[in-house]
Order: sequence, then C-alpha cells, then structure tokens
Amino acid sequence: MTRILYWNIGNFSLPKIYDPATWITSSAASSRQSHIVEVMRGPVGGPIPDIIVVVEVYSRVREIGAEGIVLNPGSDAAQAVLRLLARIRADATLGAAGTNWCVVPLLNLGELGQREAVAVFYNAGTVQFTGPNLFYQLYGPPGTVVGQSQPVNQATFAAMIPYPAPWLGAMPALGRTTAFPAINQSIAENQLAGEWQYYAANTNRPVPSPLPPAMPPNRLQFPNAGCRGPFYTRFLDVGGNRTINLFSVHSSPATGRGAVQQLANVPQISAVNAGEVNVLLGDFNVDTFSPAADAYTNLLAGSGGIYTMELDSRVAHAGNVVPARKPYCMTHLLPADQGTPYNNTNGAPTDPQHNVYPRAGYMGGSFRGINDTGAIDNILTAYGGAGAAANITVVNTLTGTPYNQFNPPQGVTAELTGGLNFPSTMGMKMLTAIPPATQGVGGVQPGSSGAAFYASLFQLWDYLGRRFSTSDHLPLMIDV
Repeated sequence: MTRILYWNIGNFSLPKIYDPATWITSSAASSRQSHIVEVMRGPVGGPIPDIIVVVEVYSRVREIGAEGIVLNPGSDAAQAVLRLLARIRADATLGAAGTNWCVVPLLNLGELGQREAVAVFYNAGTVQFTGPNLFYQLYGPPGTVVGQSQPVNQATFAAMIPYPAPWLGAMPALGRTTAFPAINQSIAENQLAGEWQYYAANTNRPVPSPLPPAMPPNRLQFPNAGCRGPFYTRFLDVGGNRTINLFSVHSSPATGRGAVQQLANVPQISAVNAGEVNVLLGDFNVDTFSPAADAYTNLLAGSGGIYTMELDSRVAHAGNVVPARKPYCMTHLLPADQGTPYNNTNGAPTDPQHNVYPRAGYMGGSFRGINDTGAIDNILTAYGGAGAAANITVVNTLTGTPYNQFNPPQGVTAELTGGLNFPSTMGMKMLTAIPPATQGVGGVQPGSSGAAFYASLFQLWDYLGRRFSTSDHLPLMIDV
C-alpha cells in the first residue's frame, strides 16, 4: 500500500519556517519547522509516508502569475517549499529514503485573493510521478522558464520547456519516463506537470488553454470563476504497477459547499479505472456534521457516487449522522489563547471549550467567535476493483493517536479508534493521564483543584501554542 500524509499548514510561506528578522521570530520559525518535520517523519520507527500533501501554500500576490503557471522560485511561497524539501532530504530519521524525496512543481490555483498552491512531496524510491500534464511554453522565446501546465498532445509536446532550475533540482534525476500512447511518445518525469483545470464531460476542451483572462464556457468552476479547483497529480507504485490518482482540495470557506458539489461533475474524479485508486483529500471547508454536508452526497457510494468517506459522520458509511463520532472526526484547532484541556464531566452540555475525549476543549472553529465546527479535513477513496484503504489517522500530537486511550462511546467504531501510532509529544499528557482527569474521559475537570493552572500551562508555546502557530489544522494519514 501507499502511505499518504495530508496537512493544511496555515498560510504556508517562508516566514512560517524561516524568519530572521529578530531572535524571537527566528526561534519561532525554527520551532515550527521542527514540528512540521517531526509530524512528517512520525515517531521512532515510523510511520513514514510515501506522499506528503501540503495545502494552503500561500501565493496570493500578483507577481506570481496566472492559473496553471509554475510558482516563481524566488517567491516566499516557493522558497518555503524548497527549504522544507531540503530539510526533509537531510532528515536522518527518513534514512536512505530521505535523499529520494522530491516535490511536484507547484502551480497557481485560483486567481488573485483566492490564489494558492498545493505542494505534493513524494518519495521517488516508492512512487513515480506520471503527470497527467506536461510543462508547456506559454509565451516567450523557446527555452525560457515561463510556462504552464497543459494536457499532452502533439502541439503541446512540441512546445515543452524545462522547469526553472530550482524546480528541476526538486525533481528526480533518475531518467524515468511515462509513455503517452495517444501521441506515441514518452515524457521524462521532470517535464511532467499536475492538472489545474477541468471541463464538463462530453465537451470540447481547448488544448492549449486560451491565455487569461479568456474563460472557455465549458470549463468547470469551484463554484465560481477565480475559485481554486483541485490539484490533480498522478503516481505509479514503483514495482506495484498501480496508478494513484491524487486530487488535493482546498475550498474557500465562503464557497465550500458549492465547490464540493462541483467535484462530482469532474470526469477524472467521478470515475476510476480498473487497477487504479482515486484519492480525494483536503480541507473541504464543509463540516461533515453540518447540514451543508449534503454537498458530499453525489460523491459517495450508495448515493450515486463511487467514494468511501474515511472520516465519516455515519456508522458504516450509511444512515444518520451519529453525534458521538464528532470528537473523533474533528481536525480544526481553537486559537492557543482560547483552547483548553477541559472535559465536561461536571454534567454540563458540551461546547468547544468544555468537551470530551479526544477533543477536550481545544477543537472547534474560531471564525467570528468560538463555534462548534471543525470536521472539515477528510480523505475519500475509490478503487477500480478490489481494495480498501486502511489506517485512517487524525495525526494529533496533543492527545496522541490512535484514539484508543479510553473506551469509545456507543456509535464510535473501530476505524475511528484505530490507525497509526503518533504519541503525544507535549511531555505532560494533561489530556489523558494526569490529575485531575476523570478516568475514562480524559482531560482536566473545570473547577477542580489545579484546573486553572493546567489550562494556562496548556496554552503555552510548548503545548497548544506551537501547534496552533504552525497550523489551525491537524494532519491526516492513510494507507491506500
């Protein structure tokens, strides 16, 4: 199987991991970078991923260019990705695999205020990047580094150009190629590109795309022009001869429901070929415990779609939403000055700051005030034949995972309490082990002796502080 780690690292750009302005900013950035790599490599002995997906690579500045253009290597967004790649390659914990790590050249997704990118790191020793697109000369004389991802045909193949040197250095130097029978040609791995635009089924797609701002009428939007769509990258299992179609999503909170509804209309997403697996993952910005979760319906098996939702609000992927499952599906952190380690064993109704294991009082939404949302990151899988994903894991270094510290309530099934091992790295496991936690529930009981001290300690940098400063999302990991 192929192991994938996904993470929305909030506003990921150079200052997140390198900020020499002052000793304080430099120390904080270095600490965040260490935490990111600590999560990516896992505890001693693994689990080490084969593919790492980072969404919300922050590229919302005009100078970077139009949709589908590779990120300017000198931009803060690109520099952050390249610096993190260098750190991954140098990490001794990854062993021999470390030097094999590469990243698919990042493309602009969306326009202006919505523009971001997705970084897809991969271990070239275990998977091979196979496109599905190539890097095409958009404008300028031959040999320039200004280019765009475009589908493969004779015209685009004739106008392929090399990536800028930093992106070439981030790709494998293994001489591997992918055959494209439609043009009777093979293309080197370091000249391929991910996909950024999609067209309705049974319509004519212009190849290459018209120069912006032209917008073909049959191009799908997510849900409006300028909104970022999925980043599609395709991989081949080295030695396994299985294709993995990876669709990485980061919908805008304002239009998440419409964006998710549109995904079912993407031909590459709505079908899976025999012997292949589709993996649709990301920050969908649609809470699976909210009424807006009907946006997923047309994607899901049993409702006209082909996908299994791995963090599902429903038992056995069917029937009604089970509220007891919510703490096990949450992925969004409260700000460090608002999160608490409090449980609700005093009998009061739950709320984001007084909840139950594993959520305790540190998960929820914080847009326009503390709220009860936050089951918005997910992974959906579809297999072209026999197969099923395994080890869905919310990577939570606060409580530790898998979520098996205490007996689960009724309605919480094994896939939510199993998964891969990521122990708490807080040092003091106040969410699961220390007084005044109530056995079987975890966390700190509000109003009990020492509760205020533990709450103030929990919010410090070494606990919730560094984690929230790195990202307001928890990562996910899965074997597909």
